[in-house]
Amino acid sequence: MQHPWTIRTVLTTLCAPLLLFLGGCLAMKLMPLGPAPTGSQPGVEVVRFPTTDGLTLEGRMYPAYSGRPRCTDNPVPGTADPRLSRAVILFCHGVNDNDESPMAIPFSAAGWRVFQFDYRGFHNSDKAERTNVGLAQDALAALRYLRTREDVDPDQIVIYGHSMGGVYAMAAGALACEADTPALAVVSADAFANWREAATEVASIFGLLAGGVDGPEPVEWARRLGKTPLLVVQSRDDEVLSARFGNQIFEAAWAKGVPASLFLYHSGRHFEALSRATPTGMHIVMSQFALDAVLSRQENRVNPWTQPPAVRQPYPDAGNPL
Repeated sequence: MQHPWTIRTVLTTLCAPLLLFLGGCLAMKLMPLGPAPTGSQPGVEVVRFPTTDGLTLEGRMYPAYSGRPRCTDNPVPGTADPRLSRAVILFCHGVNDNDESPMAIPFSAAGWRVFQFDYRGFHNSDKAERTNVGLAQDALAALRYLRTREDVDPDQIVIYGHSMGGVYAMAAGALACEADTPALAVVSADAFANWREAATEVASIFGLLAGGVDGPEPVEWARRLGKTPLLVVQSRDDEVLSARFGNQIFEAAWAKGVPASLFLYHSGRHFEALSRATPTGMHIVMSQFALDAVLSRQENRVNPWTQPPAVRQPYPDAGNPL
């Protein structure tokens, strides 16, 4: 019979006191910030907005069909959809990224305006200690800022995040729900369910030791979304974060009654599919999820993504060309 003690279990047990000592914000301190934004672009509005704890963050409003630096496959200009004239995607970027991230290209290419921002301690936002709770509050501050704009319908904001940003998209959605001002919907793409487990996948034993953060784990944010529709998207061939995290996030949300849907893709990797403007099955599903949320609100009808069967997985491979 195989012994139940694995190498990882033994190491975790032996290092338990050190894990408790390092468990606070070390992962946040060691987080790579990536390149700074290159500057303003034609048609892109650069803004500054406040957080509840007195910081100021930078954000950028991208018009529909706008491109991004670092993305060679930028959207082909199209005709704006009048149904989306006051709707917006709030995008939360991941580690090693900024508010010019190409990872929101799928929505821009589908005719959406996209608002991207930098968290505290990132690039042109105020310098401050990065904490899990602080970054969650930054995402919520971005949502609150958008709701003050005259060109945005406060009830037509869909929050989308990639990788670590998927965690904070769920966090903003959960905090907004608990404040009785829920977002229209949330999309979490290629995110993770547990900070230390994600750090271990990226940095092995060092990640196990240093990967802890303060505050709620990602699955806890998912559980706290209430009746906010959640779409979890994960690539089976993700070379950075395991596809199992998508299942864990979905199951945690579903168990608490959140109207959640899960799509697992056989190809797309961690960055490839979502950093391209050329439509893939992943793009189509995400855009349709957001569009259905907006149209359901505009037409005062039931959002089909809140009705059984809410589990839509896996998406047919034929609809996922790369």
